[in-house]
Order: sequence, then structure tokens, then C-alpha cells
Amino acid sequence: MNDGGVTFTGGEPTMQAEFMINVLKRLDGIHKAVETSGFCSAKVFADILEHIDYVLFDLKIIDSEEHRRWTGADNTQIIANFRSLKASGKPFVVRIPLIPGVSDSERNLHATYSLISEDSPAGLQRVEILRYHKTAGSKYAAVGMEYSPGFDTEAIPDPHIEIFEGLNVLVL
Repeated sequence: MNDGGVTFTGGEPTMQAEFMINVLKRLDGIHKAVETSGFCSAKVFADILEHIDYVLFDLKIIDSEEHRRWTGADNTQIIANFRSLKASGKPFVVRIPLIPGVSDSERNLHATYSLISEDSPAGLQRVEILRYHKTAGSKYAAVGMEYSPGFDTEAIPDPHIEIFEGLNVLVL
């Protein structure tokens, strides 16, 4: 691997999949990474995996009803894309954003661990547990909206690191 490269991030970079894939095809010899939630079709995800070297994959909430409640979207395709990533052998990092009272429950983190560890994923480099921060609040104010996320932004989420024992875990 060389010293530099390109990382596609966002928002969700797969929302611009056609553009992203066209750029990826032109980056021969350059290390290419994507930071994604996997919220895209299986075809788009497969096309991106074909041209990418490294993936940072965010897993938020595993239970589909809870995922829909907090994100407004179904997670069936996200989980399918994550399984495709694991099967691909590509090196990847799982990033788990901990939101107090939303994604930091033992139940969700046990489900996340089960999903990550099933089928002995060879490409797994590490798991990053990301503590919640209030950065989003200021972004709302900048566009004249009120930030009221529906959870206690002052609560300190519990990372339950012990659940991930046996995996290379980094708490950020």
C-alpha cells in the first residue's frame, strides 16, 4: 500500500454511486476507501466493492423495527450488504456510533457482535466504538432548524466493551 489515497465519505457516498464508481475506475494505482452505512442496493454495493480497497462500515442498530424508528429506513439491505462485505475478503473496519438510549443497549450491541462475528470474517481489521457527540446540533441551527433528536443528548452512552471481547476494539 502507498502513503496516500482517496476516501469517499459523506453523508452517504453511495447516494452518488454512479459518480463514485466512475471516479473509482479512474484511480488505478491509488488506494481507495469508502466510509458507508451500506444503505444502497446490492448491485451498487457490489459495484463499489469491485473497485474499492478498504471499507469503513457503520453499523447503527441491528433490530429492524428499532432501526426504522430511529433512522426512518429499513436495514434489511444494510445487513445484506454488510454480509457481502464480510464474504468479499476486503479489509474493513466496523464503526458503531453509540447514541445514548438508542444504540448503546446491551441488546443492540450483542446483536451487533453476533452479526460482526458470524462466519469468521477474515477481512475484519477492528471495531471502532464511537461515542456520541453533539456536533449535529450546531448544523441544525445553521439552517434555521431546532435540534431535538428524541434522546437525552447529555447522557453518556455505555460502550459495553466486554461484549466485543475477542475482537480488536478501539473506543473513540
